[in-house]
Amino acid sequence: MSRGRVVGVLNAESEQADAFSEADVALMSAVGSQLASCLEVAQLHDTLKREASHDPLTRLNNRRHFLERIDQEITRASSTAESFSILFLDVDQLKRINDTYGHLAGDALLREVSNALMDAVRGEDVVSRYGGDEFVVLLPSTAAAAAATVAQRISDGMARHRFMAGRELLQIPGVSLGLATFPQDGATAEQLLASADATLYRHKRRAS
Repeated sequence: MSRGRVVGVLNAESEQADAFSEADVALMSAVGSQLASCLEVAQLHDTLKREASHDPLTRLNNRRHFLERIDQEITRASSTAESFSILFLDVDQLKRINDTYGHLAGDALLREVSNALMDAVRGEDVVSRYGGDEFVVLLPSTAAAAAATVAQRISDGMARHRFMAGRELLQIPGVSLGLATFPQDGATAEQLLASADATLYRHKRRAS
């Protein structure tokens, strides 16, 4: 126990009846208290570590964690002469949803977009909330053509997801996507993000 909360179970067994004395029980209680403190510190450390690298609304990786991972991928891909890609996307009509239904509906939309993204990617891909209505996906060992397939899968998958806006169940309005591939579209994280962002806005202008 730690501060009145159960944090773990310490179990002692013997094949003999009445094997444990009151002194044994007292010792186990003292050991349990020490273990409880250690477990609570470890759990707190894990919680703080996760909060430092994850977005509190969507529980996706945050921008800081994404930038660390893309730098690692640049180092790996440079040493192996491989490609990788990133997808940059923003959520269509988030402001309209906020203005019409309130920010709780906007939050529900962002959470459902994150669910749709996780449904569409592989286990090794890194999905992050970059900020506001912007998300980014790191696709390790993925060339441009394969990344375009993932982008299409993400776009198609959004249509299958719904979110609650007040009492209404609404379809995700859609997302706009931009793609960049290392090294042809950039050699640094900043260059790749700028290239993907530029592609996204070119697609937006064509759509409008």
